[in-house]
Amino acid sequence: MSETPPSDYELLYGADPTPGIVAIEMQGAEAWLYRRAQNREILRLREPFQPFFLLADPALLPKSAGQACAMRKLEGIGHLKWLVEPDSWDRLWGLIGAATYAYNRRHGTTHASWRDIPDVHVVPTPEAQHLIRTGKTLFKGMEFDDLVRFQIDLETATAPGKSFPHPDDPEAAILIAALADNRGWAETIDLRERSEAELLREVVEAIRRRDPDAIEGHNILGFDLPYLMARCERHGIPFGIGRDASPPEAAPARGRLGARPIAFKDVRIHGRHVIDTLPLAQNCDPTGEIDSYSLKSLARRFGLAKRDRTYVDGAGIGEVWKRDPEKLLSYARDDAEEAAALARLLAPPVFFQAQMAPYPYQRLASLGVTARLEGIFLREHLRVGRAVPAPQPPRPGGGGYTNTFVRGLRRNVLYADVHSLYPSIILSFGIQPKSDELRVVPRTLGAILSRRLEAKRLARTAADPAERARQQAISDSFKILINSIYGYLGFGPGLWNDPAQADRVASIGRDIMRRMIQFIQESGGEPIEADTDGIYFVPPPTVETDAQCEEFVRRMSAVLPKGVEAGCEGRYKAMLSYADKNYALLTEDGETIVRGSAFRSRGLEPFLRRFLREAMGAMLRGRFEDVAQRHREMSRAILRREAPLEWFERLDRLREPLEEYQRKVAEARRGRSAAYELALRHPGRFAQGDRIAYYFAGRNVKGAEPSPKLAEEFDPQSPDYHIGHYTRRLDETLALLKPLFPENQRDLASGDAQMSFL
Repeated sequence: MSETPPSDYELLYGADPTPGIVAIEMQGAEAWLYRRAQNREILRLREPFQPFFLLADPALLPKSAGQACAMRKLEGIGHLKWLVEPDSWDRLWGLIGAATYAYNRRHGTTHASWRDIPDVHVVPTPEAQHLIRTGKTLFKGMEFDDLVRFQIDLETATAPGKSFPHPDDPEAAILIAALADNRGWAETIDLRERSEAELLREVVEAIRRRDPDAIEGHNILGFDLPYLMARCERHGIPFGIGRDASPPEAAPARGRLGARPIAFKDVRIHGRHVIDTLPLAQNCDPTGEIDSYSLKSLARRFGLAKRDRTYVDGAGIGEVWKRDPEKLLSYARDDAEEAAALARLLAPPVFFQAQMAPYPYQRLASLGVTARLEGIFLREHLRVGRAVPAPQPPRPGGGGYTNTFVRGLRRNVLYADVHSLYPSIILSFGIQPKSDELRVVPRTLGAILSRRLEAKRLARTAADPAERARQQAISDSFKILINSIYGYLGFGPGLWNDPAQADRVASIGRDIMRRMIQFIQESGGEPIEADTDGIYFVPPPTVETDAQCEEFVRRMSAVLPKGVEAGCEGRYKAMLSYADKNYALLTEDGETIVRGSAFRSRGLEPFLRRFLREAMGAMLRGRFEDVAQRHREMSRAILRREAPLEWFERLDRLREPLEEYQRKVAEARRGRSAAYELALRHPGRFAQGDRIAYYFAGRNVKGAEPSPKLAEEFDPQSPDYHIGHYTRRLDETLALLKPLFPENQRDLASGDAQMSFL
């Protein structure tokens, strides 16, 4: 890889080169660093820990504070000029509370938290504080496969009368624990010849013996680890799987994955990291293209599933265990193997970022990218003793250029985008925050971008598949940071933000997109849809071959500002354009790609998602009559009650307590939810965190309202799903597609299932 200037190497990776640190834990006034030596032995290093926070004015602290902390004035123009070093972590929070109180008195405000005032800043976790101050990071000098990675997959019994296992149910025992690691070891522990208590003890012993750095699983934070903890507690078994033999610590946590709020258990194991591939998969799918985040679906999507992989319906696990335990054992082993493969695919970018950003691996996996960048910026300022700026106030600004020029079907479509549009603008136009005295933003961006280009080059030229995958993971880790720099400029709480400069970047970006559109139009092409940094278009009639397409985009790139380049990133047989960010594509090899919330909403029942997928495929091929035919077939099946439950079954999780739901409904703060209403109809059966499978039932008479009903109550011999509800949903979905039909065929999109019912 190309050399990075020493100063920028320290900017990206921190000043302390200590290799092989695999974990950091805080013990009072000490930081315990777990380091993997060259002989793979784990060493524990103990270092003094010095808490700190930043302050604009030392007068905000009590006069007696000098006895409990040291203060040093930092150089430079930054607003936060004072580095305060309390004598303990508890003292730190006491002083911050005092500073917040003093700020409110001085300004006549009532802020409850330091986060709301500009004169105080603190990194809220001691592990990150220690890494920032010392310049240490995890995993220096290590490759991803140097980590000892341990996988867990559980198969559990479900108590009679329940849809899903709950660890508090006495009969919901763990049937199988499939364990494996990346050193070739695997073990499957089951209940055939042991009690559940013995199974749990063996799991604990296996984790201690294998001594992993990271414990991986799919939904491991939402299911497997909390389940193990609860069953150990039930049997009175110490779940001491930390490197110091301590049990895990767990607390409810809330976060966001893309635009969606989530609730999960934040499980921390001393000296180890917990890596959950479920949120990793969700985070790598910002546009919602993946229909299901289940382990099996993801393994199939990413080509990780074996041909002879064993599948078992989750609802039938208990029966399979009784009838064919070997099949369930094979299923569990395959689950653990796929979880390892999924982590091997999704976790390396986070691993390589942990070599740069001053945060533990597990924390980094769930931390917003803007916070990762800010940790790098803050570490550099403190390294050279420079004052830190305060956030600039937000201001309204324009976003990226988006426009849909055409609605309907177009053939022979190209997609061109600007490579790293916003980062290229920042570097080419010399844009940086007004308060960025050390130029940490452009320096970080430039250093990361040059290293990413080198990693991409090595990934293309590497003969060894393992080296190719390694360089691609490094490139991906840089790409995540690069693409977040612009977002950081406009990030309200960001210490180095600058909304005015963010708006300038977006304005230049919009102008660049207009230049591309003008070039296409003046060349005889037809723009279809533009979105921020890329555009779908029909090229001029003279552009036919792949070489001609590449040449056309090169000529388009030549009209862009210096340092900004466009590339041809896709060619498609056809495109269905519906609205901004809602469209479908037909690839050269016949694959249908559907994008946009209008067609992929998780609020759609399975039969509607299937209908849309099949309809889009037909329309892209110009077979609009097939859409009408499929609508008739599905309508007929519903009307004749021949449709299976799988068409209609929905699965919702109770993400808040039932009491909180009832209170919000009573206060008109939220609407009613079918899943919650079902839970209330079955007192004592469902609680927060449970999932409820249901469908809408109702009598076959006009005016009968649909009513939610548990899926387990569905009788295939006497189906009672609400015909009117589901035919109406199907008609509405067909109507959604009507504007995409040619005018002379739009009568095909006039659904009549509802009328047939009435």
